[in-house]
Amino acid sequence: MQRLTGRFKGHREPANTVEPSGRPNIFSDPDWQNYDYQHDMATDPELQPLSPVGREHLE
Repeated sequence: MQRLTGRFKGHREPANTVEPSGRPNIFSDPDWQNYDYQHDMATDPELQPLSPVGREHLE
């Protein structure tokens, strides 16, 4: 057993303990699993690349 001193005294939980958050996982929904994000990237104007200005433009 490891001896703890100073500010580390007391009961410590193992570092690999994972607790559920209590919120639903949105990616377990079939709508999200079958979502065609590539179609949105190609068609949604807000997701299109920006037109660079000045030195940002590489040819």
